[in-house]
Amino acid sequence: MHQTLTGTLNVNHLEIQPFGRARIETAAAFNNSITNAGELDLGSVFYGNPLTAGAGGYTQATTGELLVLIGDLSGNVTGDNITVTGPVSLAGTLDLNLASEFAPIPYTGFDLITGGSLIGGFDEVTGAIDLGVKGGELRFVLVYEADRVRVELRQAGDATGRNFVGQDSLAAVLQNWGSTVRALSAIDGDLTGDGSVDQEDLDIVLANWGQSQSLLAATLIDEFGTEMASDLWPGISTIPEPATAMLMLAGLGVLASQRGRLWA
Repeated sequence: MHQTLTGTLNVNHLEIQPFGRARIETAAAFNNSITNAGELDLGSVFYGNPLTAGAGGYTQATTGELLVLIGDLSGNVTGDNITVTGPVSLAGTLDLNLASEFAPIPYTGFDLITGGSLIGGFDEVTGAIDLGVKGGELRFVLVYEADRVRVELRQAGDATGRNFVGQDSLAAVLQNWGSTVRALSAIDGDLTGDGSVDQEDLDIVLANWGQSQSLLAATLIDEFGTEMASDLWPGISTIPEPATAMLMLAGLGVLASQRGRLWA
């Protein structure tokens, strides 16, 4: 069964059976709960659609798939979202899609799902994980907290959110090597979204070793000047700096080497 929901919606319960599909093209409120064992599409047309539910919460089964559209608001990453007062129980698949015009600021993000509590996590994340920007330095990750799941855009290989790829990112992968974890949970070592920690995740860390978006921003500004660099990368001046110790570890040699490699 396929349903497209438009207009102003305020009903008691949304239940999507296996092989069923619901596409919501507007803000919608469900007084009790949302159960997704099929496909729930929040992002076919516009990004930022809010979906809310009451004490029954949001439950996604292993057969369920959630499709969201991600865009930016003045450069800050934003997108479709679900907010419930009750518990959130997650499994199944999350599919990330990008708006046609997307000029994000790294290290921004948004709360994808918020509830009274969180159990589980997605089994797999598909879609636009690696943006392929400037050689693929930017990747989305998920941050699972006690009551929410957050989407963040980071330097590829950054498992901890410190804006630097180094020993702590390597440790996140090695400590969970061979494990099944919540999909795209960078802190648990999954950087690919397949829910397992393996050679592919290690390869991303090693390929981006010593990198930070601050170093890349500095390279751009040094190479092209602030004005042109801002045209190439909107929001470049707002990119956070890594910790001082991380900058010392990176060293001037890393920055100099990137000037030759990134823009060759």
